[in-house]
Amino acid sequence: MMPNFKSIHIKVFFLSITFSVNLFAQEIVVDDKAIVSDEYKTCEGDDCKGKWHSSIEMGYVSISGNTDSKTQNSQFAVSYEEEKWRHEGIFSKQKSFSHDKLTNIETTAQKRAALIKSNYKFGKNAYVFGLIDYDKTENSGFVYQSSMIVGSGYRFINSDEHILDAELGYGQRKSETEITFIENEEDISRFAMNYSWKMSKTSSFEQKFSSEAGSDNTITKSYSGVSAKIFDNLALKFSYSQKHQSDVPLGYEKTEKITSFTLVYLFNL
Repeated sequence: MMPNFKSIHIKVFFLSITFSVNLFAQEIVVDDKAIVSDEYKTCEGDDCKGKWHSSIEMGYVSISGNTDSKTQNSQFAVSYEEEKWRHEGIFSKQKSFSHDKLTNIETTAQKRAALIKSNYKFGKNAYVFGLIDYDKTENSGFVYQSSMIVGSGYRFINSDEHILDAELGYGQRKSETEITFIENEEDISRFAMNYSWKMSKTSSFEQKFSSEAGSDNTITKSYSGVSAKIFDNLALKFSYSQKHQSDVPLGYEKTEKITSFTLVYLFNL
């Protein structure tokens, strides 16, 4: 007997609302005892103007020999935070080219991705969010995949060294297959966790996990990154990301893996 995915998504939607209301109630009761760093405390006076933070990442690898290959990796990230709102946007692009001199075969691959997210904070820890996630990866089985999700989250740890967020949401995903060019829409439920650790004054670690479950396809993503500052606004970063899909067109891989080593430039707008 097949599970009723529509019923499951409706239950997750109402569970997300209930989760948000409960967290809001907890904020009212225990707000004074929450573990919060100065950066996320309720602002006063001039601090309420908000802060912009941005970064640009660039990576390049070139290999020559029997096979010539070139790989480019770039990413732009921007975030803004004030008393009640937290916004972020991440735009990335990976491109690779290889030429086998023995067979004279050329291979290219390209990936573009964007994520835009806004959080509205109930208190120091509870919040609701909305996000748009877009992915266009060549030779993945899909021309594009995009998701629109709303939900609620809670910052379980918020100290000077550690931050841990957990989120539950509901939305819709659209996709188009490469072979048939048929567009598909499905309701999805999303669970996510984001963790960051400031290991020292110059180094940090970041871990992200998300799973979007639908009746046709479940997409699970994970990201791990370690960065170390070499100057005040310049850092080196090593990261590994993975995207797994439960159902893809015949002949395509279900898992996509990206390992990158980049130079990061940090600046405030």
